Amino acid sequence: MAGLGLEGRVRFLGFRPVEEVLPGIGVTVLSSISEGLPLALLESFAAGVPAVATDVGSCRELIEGDGEEDRALGTAGAVVSIADPEALAAEIVALLGDEGRWRAARDAAVARVERYYDQAMVLRRYRAVYARALERAAEGGRAEAAGA
Repeated sequence: MAGLGLEGRVRFLGFRPVEEVLPGIGVTVLSSISEGLPLALLESFAAGVPAVATDVGSCRELIEGDGEEDRALGTAGAVVSIADPEALAAEIVALLGDEGRWRAARDAAVARVERYYDQAMVLRRYRAVYARALERAAEGGRAEAAGA
Protein backbone atom coordinates (compact mmCIF):
# COMPACT_ATOMS: atom_id res chain seq x y z
CA MET A 1 0.00 0.00 0.00
CA ALA A 2 2.92 2.34 0.58
CA GLY A 3 3.70 2.33 -3.16
CA LEU A 4 0.20 3.63 -3.83
CA GLY A 5 0.35 6.33 -1.17
CA LEU A 6 -2.41 4.63 0.80
CA GLU A 7 -0.49 3.83 3.95
CA GLY A 8 -2.45 5.08 6.95
CA ARG A 9 -5.49 5.79 4.73
CA VAL A 10 -6.82 2.30 4.01
CA ARG A 11 -7.43 -0.37 6.61
CA PHE A 12 -8.43 -3.96 5.97
CA LEU A 13 -10.75 -4.83 8.82
CA GLY A 14 -11.58 -8.44 8.07
CA PHE A 15 -15.13 -9.65 8.60
CA ARG A 16 -17.41 -7.18 10.36
CA PRO A 17 -21.20 -7.19 10.57
CA VAL A 18 -22.60 -4.64 8.12
CA GLU A 19 -24.58 -2.88 10.86
CA GLU A 20 -21.30 -2.29 12.68
CA VAL A 21 -19.43 -0.92 9.66
CA LEU A 22 -22.00 1.27 7.89
CA PRO A 23 -22.43 3.95 10.57
CA GLY A 24 -18.71 4.71 10.33
CA ILE A 25 -18.74 5.28 6.57
CA GLY A 26 -18.97 8.79 5.15
CA VAL A 27 -20.39 7.88 1.75
CA THR A 28 -21.33 4.74 -0.15
CA VAL A 29 -19.94 4.62 -3.69
CA LEU A 30 -21.57 2.46 -6.33
CA SER A 31 -19.70 2.58 -9.64
CA SER A 32 -21.65 -0.16 -11.40
CA ILE A 33 -22.30 -0.41 -15.11
CA SER A 34 -25.44 -2.46 -14.51
CA GLU A 35 -27.85 -2.64 -11.57
CA GLY A 36 -31.46 -3.29 -10.78
CA LEU A 37 -32.41 -2.02 -7.35
CA PRO A 38 -29.13 -1.98 -5.43
CA LEU A 39 -29.77 -3.15 -1.89
CA ALA A 40 -26.36 -1.75 -0.90
CA LEU A 41 -27.80 1.76 -1.32
CA LEU A 42 -30.90 0.95 0.72
CA GLU A 43 -28.77 -0.56 3.48
CA SER A 44 -26.55 2.52 3.48
CA PHE A 45 -29.53 4.86 3.58
CA ALA A 46 -30.98 2.94 6.53
CA ALA A 47 -27.69 3.53 8.37
CA GLY A 48 -27.70 7.24 7.49
CA VAL A 49 -25.02 7.04 4.82
CA PRO A 50 -25.58 9.04 1.61
CA ALA A 51 -24.37 7.72 -1.74
CA VAL A 52 -22.68 8.61 -4.99
CA ALA A 53 -23.67 6.21 -7.75
CA THR A 54 -23.59 5.77 -11.48
CA ASP A 55 -26.79 6.35 -13.45
CA VAL A 56 -27.83 2.71 -13.76
CA GLY A 57 -30.93 0.76 -12.75
CA SER A 58 -32.89 2.58 -10.08
CA CYS A 59 -29.91 4.45 -8.59
CA ARG A 60 -31.23 7.84 -9.75
CA GLU A 61 -34.66 7.31 -8.24
CA LEU A 62 -33.15 6.01 -4.98
CA ILE A 63 -30.87 9.02 -4.67
CA GLU A 64 -33.04 11.78 -6.15
CA GLY A 65 -36.50 10.37 -5.53
CA ASP A 66 -39.21 8.96 -7.76
CA GLY A 67 -42.17 11.28 -8.09
CA GLU A 68 -42.89 14.71 -6.70
CA GLU A 69 -43.52 13.65 -3.10
CA ASP A 70 -40.39 11.50 -3.00
CA ARG A 71 -38.21 14.19 -4.61
CA ALA A 72 -39.44 16.63 -1.96
CA LEU A 73 -37.47 14.60 0.61
CA GLY A 74 -34.27 15.87 -1.01
CA THR A 75 -31.28 14.32 -2.70
CA ALA A 76 -29.52 11.50 -0.87
CA GLY A 77 -26.19 12.04 -2.61
CA ALA A 78 -25.28 12.33 -6.27
CA VAL A 79 -25.63 10.45 -9.56
CA VAL A 80 -22.93 10.48 -12.25
CA SER A 81 -22.58 9.00 -15.72
CA ILE A 82 -21.27 5.48 -16.20
CA ALA A 83 -17.52 5.13 -16.74
CA ASP A 84 -16.66 8.65 -15.60
CA PRO A 85 -14.25 8.17 -12.69
CA GLU A 86 -13.34 11.86 -12.59
CA ALA A 87 -17.00 12.87 -12.08
CA LEU A 88 -17.42 10.10 -9.51
CA ALA A 89 -14.38 11.29 -7.56
CA ALA A 90 -15.45 14.94 -7.81
CA GLU A 91 -18.91 14.18 -6.39
CA ILE A 92 -17.45 12.11 -3.56
CA VAL A 93 -15.07 14.92 -2.61
CA ALA A 94 -17.81 17.55 -2.95
CA LEU A 95 -20.25 15.62 -0.77
CA LEU A 96 -17.71 14.82 1.93
CA GLY A 97 -16.31 18.34 1.82
CA ASP A 98 -19.62 20.11 2.43
CA GLU A 99 -21.00 19.23 5.86
CA GLY A 100 -24.35 20.93 5.23
CA ARG A 101 -24.86 19.08 1.95
CA TRP A 102 -23.76 15.81 3.55
CA ARG A 103 -26.22 16.22 6.44
CA ALA A 104 -29.06 17.07 4.04
CA ALA A 105 -28.19 14.00 1.94
CA ARG A 106 -28.08 11.82 5.05
CA ASP A 107 -31.47 13.10 6.20
CA ALA A 108 -33.00 12.53 2.74
CA ALA A 109 -31.52 9.01 2.61
CA VAL A 110 -32.99 8.03 5.97
CA ALA A 111 -36.36 9.60 5.19
CA ARG A 112 -36.56 7.89 1.79
CA VAL A 113 -35.75 4.41 3.07
CA GLU A 114 -38.09 4.77 6.03
CA ARG A 115 -40.97 6.06 3.92
CA TYR A 116 -40.70 3.86 0.83
CA TYR A 117 -38.59 0.82 1.67
CA ASP A 118 -39.46 -0.40 5.15
CA GLN A 119 -39.68 -4.17 5.53
CA ALA A 120 -43.48 -4.35 5.86
CA MET A 121 -43.97 -2.29 2.71
CA VAL A 122 -41.49 -4.34 0.71
CA LEU A 123 -43.13 -7.59 1.82
CA ARG A 124 -46.59 -6.25 0.84
CA ARG A 125 -45.25 -5.32 -2.59
CA TYR A 126 -43.68 -8.74 -3.10
CA ARG A 127 -46.88 -10.47 -2.01
CA ALA A 128 -48.85 -8.36 -4.50
CA VAL A 129 -46.45 -9.26 -7.32
CA TYR A 130 -46.71 -12.98 -6.52
CA ALA A 131 -50.51 -12.79 -6.16
CA ARG A 132 -50.79 -11.19 -9.62
CA ALA A 133 -48.47 -13.80 -11.10
CA LEU A 134 -50.51 -16.62 -9.56
CA GLU A 135 -53.75 -15.03 -10.76
CA ARG A 136 -52.41 -14.76 -14.32
CA ALA A 137 -51.20 -18.34 -14.22
CA ALA A 138 -54.61 -19.50 -13.01
CA GLU A 139 -56.35 -17.48 -15.74
CA GLY A 140 -54.06 -19.03 -18.34
CA GLY A 141 -54.83 -22.49 -17.02
CA ARG A 142 -58.59 -21.84 -17.14
CA ALA A 143 -58.32 -20.48 -20.68
CA GLU A 144 -56.29 -23.51 -21.74
CA ALA A 145 -58.81 -25.89 -20.17
CA ALA A 146 -61.72 -24.08 -21.84
CA GLY A 147 -60.02 -24.36 -25.23
CA ALA A 148 -59.36 -28.08 -24.86
